[in-house]
Amino acid sequence: MALSAWICLGFLSDKDYLMGAVKGGVLRIPTSVPNPLVWTRASYVSLGFPVLSFRVVKRFSLKYGFKLVFLSAFLLYTWNVWTETLADDPFTIVGVSPSASASQIRRACRQGSLKLHPDKHPGQEEQIRPKFEKHTRACKLLNDPKLKEKYIKWGALPKRDQKDGEAAAAVEGGVSMNILQVGGGSYLLSAMVYLLLLVGTPAYILDNVGDYIYDDAAQLESSIADCKALSEDMKALYKCAPLSSLFLDLAELYLVVAQAEYLDAKARAASAPRTVSSLNSLLTQHQARFYTWKAGNPTLADAEKMDAKSLKLDKAIATSSEALDKRSKGSGKAS
Repeated sequence: MALSAWICLGFLSDKDYLMGAVKGGVLRIPTSVPNPLVWTRASYVSLGFPVLSFRVVKRFSLKYGFKLVFLSAFLLYTWNVWTETLADDPFTIVGVSPSASASQIRRACRQGSLKLHPDKHPGQEEQIRPKFEKHTRACKLLNDPKLKEKYIKWGALPKRDQKDGEAAAAVEGGVSMNILQVGGGSYLLSAMVYLLLLVGTPAYILDNVGDYIYDDAAQLESSIADCKALSEDMKALYKCAPLSSLFLDLAELYLVVAQAEYLDAKARAASAPRTVSSLNSLLTQHQARFYTWKAGNPTLADAEKMDAKSLKLDKAIATSSEALDKRSKGSGKAS
């Protein structure tokens, strides 16, 4: 519960950004689904940039995906526990409130026994018998003032009453109760738990601990390599004409994620101020280039100015990339 509350608090702190992103995406879905250009763009970008596709999936999973899976698993498990508790609650089984009088309980027990007696259901005796037995046990407990008071006070059936229950029968039969089977179990719940344990946990560990395994020189080399790869991917994506703002554009999403990944990669080069300065310069140029790319189809009067600005930025990006290559080679020789 504490972890769920912490995750919800994180979502609330980003609610403005998340609501804007969700709202923008939802509004674009009706126009994007029937548009073949959207699907063509999505296929080209996702298949043409596999490394960047992996980065997009990884970033979403670590930032939101696994948290959403955890919250969903927590809510589903809570619902299962709640329904299981109600299913075994004697007051719910008999159909009376905890404040019911003894005569009301006896009347409800008689009515329930007549309704659920196997003889009243010819051909369905085996299906109705477990319900009848559960109803009988519940009536036995509620008609005993001491057992009823103990249940109301502690919220659990006494051990001697549990011996007749299904849980005790399972234990006596050598069947161990699985925590994921509470409330009838759920394949979806099991899948979410295994996903978190086998994928989510290792991914978080590698993402937060992986950088500490390497020394400063290795981190610097990895940072420069990642930034260069992201820069090349962004340069290639600029060649895709942006879609209208009415449609979902996977190229735009990839460019936004690439800039965020670039920032993370740059942070690993903090031990080399001169390299960080070069990386900052290249990122600033990409941010300006993204702005001109996202401008879409300007008016005819501004088209030439926009094209000239984009060409100038492309040359500046190429120059900065070459300088970064030289710096990378220099640092490699020095190391």
